[in-house]
Amino acid sequence: MKKTYKYFKKLMAFILIISLFIQADCTARAAEQILTEGNFQYRIINHSGTAGEVEICGYLGNESEISIPETLGGYNVVSLASLEGKMKSFKKVTLGKNIKTVNSRLELSNISGEDNKIEIESYDVVSENQYFSVKDGVLFDKKQLTLFNYPRGKKTTSYIEPSTVTKSYGISENSYLKNLTLSANEKYTMVEDYGYRNSNLEEITLPQNIKIIGEFSFSQCKKLKKINWSKQLERIYNSAFEGCTSLEKVAIPNSVISIGNAAFRNCNLSSVKLSNSLQVISALAFSKNTKIKKVKIPDSVIKMHKDSFNRSKTKLIMPSYLKKQYKNNGKKYNTYIAKATLTANHKTKDYRAEYIKTIKAKKRKVVLKRGTTQKLNTKAYIYNKNTKFKKRGILKTNILKFASSNKKVVKVTSKGKIKALRKGRATITVTLRTTKQSYKVKIRVK
Repeated sequence: MKKTYKYFKKLMAFILIISLFIQADCTARAAEQILTEGNFQYRIINHSGTAGEVEICGYLGNESEISIPETLGGYNVVSLASLEGKMKSFKKVTLGKNIKTVNSRLELSNISGEDNKIEIESYDVVSENQYFSVKDGVLFDKKQLTLFNYPRGKKTTSYIEPSTVTKSYGISENSYLKNLTLSANEKYTMVEDYGYRNSNLEEITLPQNIKIIGEFSFSQCKKLKKINWSKQLERIYNSAFEGCTSLEKVAIPNSVISIGNAAFRNCNLSSVKLSNSLQVISALAFSKNTKIKKVKIPDSVIKMHKDSFNRSKTKLIMPSYLKKQYKNNGKKYNTYIAKATLTANHKTKDYRAEYIKTIKAKKRKVVLKRGTTQKLNTKAYIYNKNTKFKKRGILKTNILKFASSNKKVVKVTSKGKIKALRKGRATITVTLRTTKQSYKVKIRVK
């Protein structure tokens, strides 16, 4: 009897929990119910007695200039999610005083699942609204720190984002704008993902504050011909310029350290100059650009996917220390990795060049007689902070660069062999090609 009672209690508790889930689900579904008042469709998004809130999700009227009401169904209208309906073009949309949020992709929203894009030519906002402001028909937050919506139907051919802007959701799919300059605010460092894609931009200017170009930021801008680069740019993310089929030449600024997957895939490039600080070139970065005949891979590159370029069409001039990274079976590879060859205790082995922590001269000062030669040896310290692996040894010269301060006194070969030519002094600078780390050796010829 006691077991039956315990079982009954557990069963009732289970049923209660299930009923609560069902009730919560029903409440959620009720909240999603589409309601209509006048020409606006809306749904309740916050039940809190008389202070409930709604968002607009459709417009059934045929007026080209509309004002978003303060209330619908006795609730404050706080959000503008969509204006789906029979109207495809609006001359002006004015936000009411209670609006707190506007869908940043309002003109691209597609709640119905059909191709139902709209065009807005200009935004406006009532002065009582505490959250938004408008300048030249463009929607910003109240302090104009964030650019929320650049109208898809705005018929301006040139636009400079205000210098107050620290974040911009972009100008996606505007067919009128040709020339764009992003905000020069020092706090605005990253171009938003998808921000300017599928637009008719022909020229873009990235001020010096821009350090990152987000994923798909300018993808499918098929008329883009010219990019004025930020000299502080560090990273170009996946597919940033994919499908920009009018882009014929790119010279990546020397500040860039990584280029993401398919970043320039399927453009129309015939000329590519890479950054001399570039470390990583990801898969398909420049694929489907069959007009590129030759590319020099910078010394700084430590990792490059084998399919970064069209190998059948493009000749790659690569440093000798970029070596194929084979998979476990030793037969297939998909990347090139910069390898440093180290000799220690009469054994020679390759290590990833990125693990070289320091390089030093075996001898800091060398004295030679005129006409004699000597090879410089470089000590390297390998350290993998993830595995705590450590190794010291003599570094192979193919990953080093040698330069003499006085070639009339001492000359040096690419393999680190020095020859004394006449009496005097000179300094040999030895540089690690991947990171530009260096040391100096003082030479005296007697």
